Amino acid sequence: MILPESQTREGEFEKRRQELLDECQLAPQVFEEVMPRLESFMEPYVACLARSEQVNHAHTFVQG
Repeated sequence: MILPESQTREGEFEKRRQELLDECQLAPQVFEEVMPRLESFMEPYVACLARSEQVNHAHTFVQG
């Protein structure tokens, strides 16, 4: 059975993600507070954007 390319890439991504987490010397929980801090940092910059699409893209870009 041949998998669609997107499923193959997702599987490769998940495998590589797990490899990186296994090598991680810091617990992932250390980074739980990063997103709220980053969002508050972004607020003045996002407020300068003129269009709602730009705001949405900024949030998507930062969240990954």
